[in-house]
Formats: sequence, structure tokens, C-alpha cells
Amino acid sequence: MQHRLSQFLCSLLLLAGLAQAATVTLEKGPGDSYRLLENGTPLVVRGAGGESRLGLLKRSGANAIRTWGTDQTDAIIAEAESLELRVIAGLWIDHERSGADYNDPKRFAEEVEKHCRAVDRLKSSPALLLWGVGNEVETQSTNPRVWDVIEAVAAYIRRTDPAHPVMVVTAHAPRDVVALVMKHCPSVQILGCNSYRGLEALSRDLRASGWPGPYLVTEWGNDGAWEVDKTSWGAEVEPYSSAKAAQFARRHPLLAADPRCLGGLAFFWGQKQEATETWFNLLTDQGRRTEAVDVLTGFWGGRPHSPAAPAIADLRLNNQGPLPGLR
Repeated sequence: MQHRLSQFLCSLLLLAGLAQAATVTLEKGPGDSYRLLENGTPLVVRGAGGESRLGLLKRSGANAIRTWGTDQTDAIIAEAESLELRVIAGLWIDHERSGADYNDPKRFAEEVEKHCRAVDRLKSSPALLLWGVGNEVETQSTNPRVWDVIEAVAAYIRRTDPAHPVMVVTAHAPRDVVALVMKHCPSVQILGCNSYRGLEALSRDLRASGWPGPYLVTEWGNDGAWEVDKTSWGAEVEPYSSAKAAQFARRHPLLAADPRCLGGLAFFWGQKQEATETWFNLLTDQGRRTEAVDVLTGFWGGRPHSPAAPAIADLRLNNQGPLPGLR
């Protein structure tokens, strides 16, 4: 009995050792190159943003999942650990356009405290790769104090969890926004950029902005609804499935073209309403793959899926597309 108890305790200690949080560091290389190291081993981020179908994501060859808020992270962290998927844990900072008033000291303090407690709760997870503080807080914002909130949270992370880098996420990389990050957020180590068609110019635009460090493409994929032509009645023309897959195929190599880029996270792994029910979704509401997933699987090094996802190259009514000459 005593021998079996001793074996059981040893097993628990072994499991505890295996379940320790990784140490993730940023390494500056030759020139302006950077890379992430996980326990000393280089890691290029290959994954998607979402909160479901993690098994399929792993089988497709991805190594990371991005969340936007701690409610999402709490829901997936255990499954991510079991699949050995890294989690880029989002800390959602409320937007001014949604009513957040950061001139209110009470609101400021509550927002910071909430996220500091989330950091305390999640920082020991072996799945955690890095922190993403805020997402596009600059949109329709006039109050620069939101960046002070981000800095307060980022500084707390740097003090209490030096094993995981901290990132802030912006929409693409406008010079004025990058300037605000550089001025107000010295604790931020990585710039996260949500960029779709703009990915084709992101490296150039980042250099023009003056950002000196590494970056991660935190959302990328097919053209966004704000980037496409409209019909005569004002409706955005959504690319067909095959066109979206071709855009993924054309843009993915750009993630490896800039030595400062740490990788990318395709958008969106799951199913959500945004512009339309199908615009950004890599999966259907039943979890079926789109053609873009097969393209990503090829880049990520996963096993080819069988059968291949259906290709939808065109849709016409009375032999007419939504725009004259639309391919």
C-alpha cells in the first residue's frame, strides 16, 4: 500500500513538472530580425483566431489560437493544453465607442484591476504563449487615456509574468496610432496588426510608421467588407470561396518575408456574423471546412484533409454577376 502511494505521488510530481508554464522570450537577431523562443526553441506562430474546433485546428497543422477576451480563454485553455496548442490570450479593453470613459478614475482602475486578476489566474498555464492587451481600441476613439490603461496592464504583466511577452493589437499600422503606442505604452514588446488586403503593404507601412520592434499579424485573410467594390445599391461584393482561398494563398508567404514578423493568425476559425454569415468564416456553423482551410493546411504542414472542401468559383443569376466584368 505504501509502495503504491509512493508511485502515485511520484506520478503526480512528474505530471506537475510536465504541466509547468513555458518561458517565452523575444530574441533580437542580425539586422532587424526577431524571433520567439519557447523554452529556448524557436517558434513561428501559425494559427488562427477563434474559440472552437481546436482539434481540427491542430490536425490542420496550426500551433496557436488567439482569443480576444478572458471569457474565451477560460473556455478553451484546458483543451488547448491537452492538444499542445499555444494560446495568445486576449485581454479585452472596452472601447470608447461602446461607452468606456477613461477620464473616470473609477472606471480606469476597475478596468486595470480586472485584467491584472485575469493575468494572475492564467499565467501558469502551459498553453500560454503571450498576452494581447486590447484590440483596435483606436477605432472611433478620441481619448488617449485608453493607451494609459493598456500600459498599466502591460506593465503589470512585465512585473508579474516575465515569462510571457506582451502585445497590443491595432487595425493595420497607421502612423498616428503607432506613435500613440510608442509614446504611451513603453511596456509593450510586440505590435499586433489586424490586416487583410492591407497585409500586402504592412511591412512597408510599419517601417514608415517608425515601429522599431517585432510584430505579429493577429488577423489576416481574405478581403474585408471595407476593401471591396459595391453594387449599384450599395451592397459590398463578397468574394466567392475560391477567390478567398486564392487570397489566402497569395498573402500567406508575406508572413515569412519580413524578418521582424513573428507569424500570423488567420481570421476567423469558427462561425460568426460579420458583414455576412460567411464573409470571414473558415468553418461553417456545422464545423465543415471551407476551401481556405485546405490552403492553410498546406502552408501549416498538416495532413491533407479528405475529402477536399468544395470549391465555389462563381455565382450568377441570369448569367449576370453582382458587378459588370466581375470574375
